[in-house]
Amino acid sequence: MKKIQINNDHRVLIESVIRESPKFKGHEELMDLFFDAIYKKSYLLIDAIRDMSRLRRHLILICDSCMEQIIKEKQKFDDLQLYKQIEQKAKLKEEIVSVKKTPLEEREELENEFERHKIKQDIVNLKEEIQRSEKYDAVEMLIDPLEFCPQKRVSEHTVDKLIQIVKMISEQYPKKRYYEIFSLRYLKRYNQMEIAREMKISQVELSKRFVELIKLTQENI
Repeated sequence: MKKIQINNDHRVLIESVIRESPKFKGHEELMDLFFDAIYKKSYLLIDAIRDMSRLRRHLILICDSCMEQIIKEKQKFDDLQLYKQIEQKAKLKEEIVSVKKTPLEEREELENEFERHKIKQDIVNLKEEIQRSEKYDAVEMLIDPLEFCPQKRVSEHTVDKLIQIVKMISEQYPKKRYYEIFSLRYLKRYNQMEIAREMKISQVELSKRFVELIKLTQENI
């Protein structure tokens, strides 16, 4: 597996968040899977947020969701392996035993069949569960840009400069409609649901653009 290239401070931060999670106990062998999944869902935040305490809070939410999904998938995989073992044993038993089954053997066979049916049903539902989990994760990770703004007054000069930077960025990426987002959120004080409805885009896409705008603005300040 190719190792992800990431700043060492951020790598240490993600690993510490994973180890502090209650879900990590008993699943230590999944550390690499946990790390990769969390990084893939947080790399935009890692680039955008400089405050390590604030970044940690976001990573804890992402970590909890990713670890829960991976643990579920691991359990489904283990169930699948168990099912295969049961199938192999059943076939072997049929090959060896050709005499009439006793009532005890018939009961055991019925119990095994019931267990196989349960595992099969779990496998059939796995894909749907993963899709629902991914959809839930996306909604949970919506970013509110006001969290990135200092709670203090700033000068008119600073505000004017910021507006000019956002306008410049918006001209460079017209399809993203960054200035419209900026205006609705910071000047008109719309919430995310109102902005998404006004712009006719999903809240997940809106959240992604917020993070992009924050990063681009930081780079131009």
